[in-house]
Amino acid sequence: MKEEQKKSVAMNKKWVKIGLRCFITLLGIYVALFAIRFFQLNFTGKQIWTADSVPRNLVPNLDSEFPDGVEDWENYRVPLQIVDLNGDLEQEFIIYTWSMIRVYRLNSDGRWQYAAGVGFVEKFVYLPFTLWGYPMVLLLDKAGRFDGFFQKID
Repeated sequence: MKEEQKKSVAMNKKWVKIGLRCFITLLGIYVALFAIRFFQLNFTGKQIWTADSVPRNLVPNLDSEFPDGVEDWENYRVPLQIVDLNGDLEQEFIIYTWSMIRVYRLNSDGRWQYAAGVGFVEKFVYLPFTLWGYPMVLLLDKAGRFDGFFQKID
């Protein structure tokens, strides 16, 4: 009887080790994918374009007066990012204004259409907790806001 108990205990330990290895492997894969996606979202595709290179209806901070009310509007610098923001293997066109993120995507007619956004963002980092869907935005400078440090792009 003792020999059977020893075999049973040994078998249980074996399965615990196998389960632990599987868990550590899956966690390692998730952390690696998180790191790759984090790098992609926060460090790739960022560019500065001039206003005449951006579709006119997308140029931030000039919406109401554009272009006649702004002197030398062609040289207005627009920070943007072209990246797969939500993991659907299609590139989004992201414009950063002084206080918000606006995401545009191509519609079926081949025109840029508003898709998502976040307001009241100054200094931030994308946190891709999921591999698809829009990432969370971690606000680095709360500056008197009451809505928390995390915002979902929607």
